[in-house]
Amino acid sequence: MILIVDNYDSFTWNLAHRLGELGAEVEVRRNDAVSIGEIDALGPTHLVVSPGPGRPEQAGISVDALASAETPVPGSLLQVAVRVYGTAAADSRVTDVQLRTPPGWILSRTGDDVLPNERRYRRRDNADSQASFDIRIPADAEFTHPYWLRNPRDTFTYDWSEAGNAINQPFDEPLLLAEAIVDIGGATVTVRKEVEYRYADRVRGEIRRRLDVVPALSVDPAADLLVLPASTETRVSDVLLTLRNNSDQEVTGTARSQSPLRSTSVTMAPC
Repeated sequence: MILIVDNYDSFTWNLAHRLGELGAEVEVRRNDAVSIGEIDALGPTHLVVSPGPGRPEQAGISVDALASAETPVPGSLLQVAVRVYGTAAADSRVTDVQLRTPPGWILSRTGDDVLPNERRYRRRDNADSQASFDIRIPADAEFTHPYWLRNPRDTFTYDWSEAGNAINQPFDEPLLLAEAIVDIGGATVTVRKEVEYRYADRVRGEIRRRLDVVPALSVDPAADLLVLPASTETRVSDVLLTLRNNSDQEVTGTARSQSPLRSTSVTMAPC
């Protein structure tokens, strides 16, 4: 049975309906109408904490985990803040905060209260407890890509034999996972939250993105295929190539192009 803790948000019922469609047995309880003892007596296999209206500290005990960048590159430094809300209003305290990272990633705690990308915000999150981390991503870290594309395709069939627990899910398991260990009335509860990137759009408001490891430089041609007619006449075809620097460091270099046709000359110019 899956227990959903409702933080007084209408989206809770969308979650319950969707889980029910997937065949799960679902029980929904309001966050102020269920105790730790009652949760233990129900014996759920999974616990889902719903979103909530208003500010995070108004929705009971909740955990938020945010990163300083959406698309970190191998060899870069990523900063993460894990914030716990609502413990001041309950007989509870945070005993520890941990981060699950891929193998080889170097993790260290810091005393920073604000992420670099949050300094321009007017709003400040007033958490009851916060833990901040610096994460050094290895230079040989694997780029993020869909789990069904890790192995070459067999004709028209995707090979996801190595997908693990992510099989049949829309995305792979989270790149970074925060865990807050909370003591509530003498009972120890672990709350897990995927680390996300948050930014403010002037029109759409707050937007959150999953984290992806990307190359420092990406090359994006405007067209995957260019068809040239066979002809003895000289023809000029324009090909747009976009180079994107995904790191926070300056990148210099030269872009070159090759053609398999001997009689074809390629001239590249910035636009």
